[in-house]
Amino acid sequence: MKRLLVGIGFVLVVTLVFAAGASAVTESVVVNCENATGSCGNPKQGNRCTPSSDGTLLYCTSRYGGAYSRGIVFSMDASGNTTTLTEAFGGDFGQQSPIVMGPDGNWYGTTWGDSAIYKLSYGNGQWTYTHLVGVPPSAGLLGEFAVTNCNWSVCGGDIYLYASTWHTSATCSSIVRYDITNNTLTTLYTFTGGNDGCHVQSGVILGPAAPAALGSEMVCGTSYDGGVNGNGTVFCYDFRVNSLQLVHVFAGGASDGANPAAAPTFVSSCVPGYGCSNDIYGTTVNGGSHGLGTLWKITGSTGAESLLHHFAGYQNNDGSAPYSPLFPKPNSSPVVLYGTTSTGGNGGTNDGSVYHVIVGGSYVQDYAFLGGTADGYNPLGAISFFSGDMFTMTNWGGTGPGCGLNRTGCGTVVKIVP
Repeated sequence: MKRLLVGIGFVLVVTLVFAAGASAVTESVVVNCENATGSCGNPKQGNRCTPSSDGTLLYCTSRYGGAYSRGIVFSMDASGNTTTLTEAFGGDFGQQSPIVMGPDGNWYGTTWGDSAIYKLSYGNGQWTYTHLVGVPPSAGLLGEFAVTNCNWSVCGGDIYLYASTWHTSATCSSIVRYDITNNTLTTLYTFTGGNDGCHVQSGVILGPAAPAALGSEMVCGTSYDGGVNGNGTVFCYDFRVNSLQLVHVFAGGASDGANPAAAPTFVSSCVPGYGCSNDIYGTTVNGGSHGLGTLWKITGSTGAESLLHHFAGYQNNDGSAPYSPLFPKPNSSPVVLYGTTSTGGNGGTNDGSVYHVIVGGSYVQDYAFLGGTADGYNPLGAISFFSGDMFTMTNWGGTGPGCGLNRTGCGTVVKIVP
């Protein structure tokens, strides 16, 4: 069974260098977004540009901007040259999630407002947008709907999209499955708001193959709230028994994290003579010794959680409130995970940061955003690895006009050279 979890003006701004701890990187703005036709306005939480299969382009999305101020999908090369693929979002729906490529060569994404799946296909020299199917009201009609991709060569069988919804005022999130072939949507599980959790702010990911403690054939994610302590959970939906399994319940306070907003990340680690373990890494927005979020690990062989870092905030030259998921640097050994924080940075700014953690090693803040028109602020986007460099998005800042809300700029796309 195959599973899929489911132009813009180019402006180059001065290259900036920041050193934190043992790391120094070079950062530059490659796109300034604006709320206008053909432009990307305010990339949203968790958005990540997805590399094309041949590695020549990044495919990115924004929640606002475009002809109807409801978002666009665009491609970008390593220099920041962009092409708008569609800005067909309008009326009561808009672009919501990162897009992923299906086995049919088409790209799939989701909308907010009507919470639907859409398809982008290319043919005869142009891109075609197709609005597919919406989430049923029982699953959260106004829900956020995120999609993550799976490795098609190992998924076997039928083709599905797996995703999570956000919620309406009266409901919690749901885990849903979309059948590409038959254009049907099925609700697999709806959270109760009790011990299982309630609001899933990110998408779900395909679980690893047969980890020692966590089972196999599953999709996994995090709930921002709910759980016995009300501080959120880490969960997996197990297809073998068609039920939700709680992996961790956050306690909050100084000794544990609270409110995970990003999907988890699986990392396989092997010790000669002891076998392999598929461990889970992730973040929380709150909790920890400073109350500003944590970086955590759950050991696959035991299910035990450990805190790897307590975010300390800009007063302590550190980030705070991480909303984006962690992504591993390709071909790194040991594995290096990169992420962003929405706020924090250094003593002079509170505009967000880029950081990494070495699996089995230390945490390092790589870059603190300067904010304003310099390079943007509030980076809610995840890290993308492309053409040997890293790319991410900020929600505000830059030089693009037209976003309102007394904010400076409509966000940026930045390149970070390690």
